[in-house]
Amino acid sequence: MFFVGAQDTTAVQLSVGQKRINKDEVAITITAKPVKPGVSLYALQKSPNDAVFSQVNFDSSLTSYLKGGISEKGNIQSRIDSTLSLNVAFVTDSVQWVQTLKIAETDTVLVKGTVAYMFNVGEEYPSVEKEFRLVIMPGEGKGAKQPLQPADLTARANPWYGYF
Repeated sequence: MFFVGAQDTTAVQLSVGQKRINKDEVAITITAKPVKPGVSLYALQKSPNDAVFSQVNFDSSLTSYLKGGISEKGNIQSRIDSTLSLNVAFVTDSVQWVQTLKIAETDTVLVKGTVAYMFNVGEEYPSVEKEFRLVIMPGEGKGAKQPLQPADLTARANPWYGYF
C-alpha cells in the first residue's frame, strides 16, 4: 500500500530567482532541494507516459513572454519504483528549473506561476503545490534567490505587489 497526498511540505525547499541574460531576456530559476534524508523529488514530465513528476506552470498572461521550454539542470537519476512498478526520474540532491522570458530591460512584468512537485519518502508519495510571484522592474533582473512562500512570494518584499 502507498499513500498520495500533501502531508509534508517541509521535505523539499524551494527558492525562485531572476537574472537578466541580456537587454531582452530574463531567466527565472526555481531551485528545488530535498532537505530530509531519503527523499526522492520527481523530475519534470518528459513524456505522456510519466506517471509521477513535478511541473512548473506560468500564468497564461505570460504566454507571449515565454521563450522555449523549461530546462532542467541537476543530477537526474532513474530507477524502477517497486511500489508503482514504473520507471521514475528523480533527484536526491537539488534541481534547477529554468525558464527564459522575453522581457525588455525597460518593461515591468509581473511573473506568476505554480510549482507542483511530487516526491517519495518511504511508502508515501506526497504532492505539493506552491504559487510564486515576482516583479521584473525596468533595469532589474539581477535579483537574488528568495525562499518560495506558499501563495505569496513577494507581498512583503515588493511595493508593486498589490497593484497587479
